[in-house]
Amino acid sequence: GDEHVGRVLTGLPMNGEELAILPPIFMPETQEDEAFIDECCKSTMDVNLVNPGVARRCLASVVFHILKLREQLPPGHKLWADRTINNKQAMEKLRSLIFSGFQDNPIAMEANLCATGVPPHCALLRSMRIVKDQVAKLIPGVDEQLSQLPKLFRDALDEAIADGKIEGAPLTASNLERTVLRLLEESGLKDVPRLLQEGNTVRTRTPDRPTNLADFGLQAHKTLPSDFYVPNMTLQKSWYHWMLGDAACGHRPWRLIQLCEVNDKKARE
Repeated sequence: GDEHVGRVLTGLPMNGEELAILPPIFMPETQEDEAFIDECCKSTMDVNLVNPGVARRCLASVVFHILKLREQLPPGHKLWADRTINNKQAMEKLRSLIFSGFQDNPIAMEANLCATGVPPHCALLRSMRIVKDQVAKLIPGVDEQLSQLPKLFRDALDEAIADGKIEGAPLTASNLERTVLRLLEESGLKDVPRLLQEGNTVRTRTPDRPTNLADFGLQAHKTLPSDFYVPNMTLQKSWYHWMLGDAACGHRPWRLIQLCEVNDKKARE
């Protein structure tokens, strides 16, 4: 309880992840830095009366918050008469030796620093914020991959039509579908086929981006008309119908049509 009360009294937000921040602490890397910190502690307080560990923590806190202290304390305050506090070079060096962060920081973990008096929700808030930041970093890459999909499909189709084969196999609907799925997987978008088949709405972070299958040129699941049939067409056009459907007639991609929906014998074959 005392640790939590102390954090609240320092002004840390009770309902934010900042409540779990560690207090400033010196993290010297060399013996020379250790000696320098000890010398500064001796010049600012009587180490015979104050525990050396407490003295280091107090000095670290003063150095870390020096700008705020200058704003709040009057010019005649006793603190400003201290030799170390008035030494700009010494203060800059002390500042460079201070660590202040969260206990999941590698520096804190290596030094076994642990925050006390922290409610569980603070750790959850920090974890959620970290996940949010990671997702935000992934979005540009996903956007770039999505923008490359039309070119990938077009190049694959042009190559297949020119060769009369696709990946060395006969140019059939099943082979086309296999190639498209492979391209999606190579683009890092393994879930796209599932989303397309389920007809899920695609949510994006900007309103000018497509937000559903229809905006991508893919029609949602609609009942086929009873007179649906497959007309004579070029291989390229049939591939587009297979992948994208027929927007003019309101037909979804042919690859999503179930056999039981088709009455025309030729289309069923």
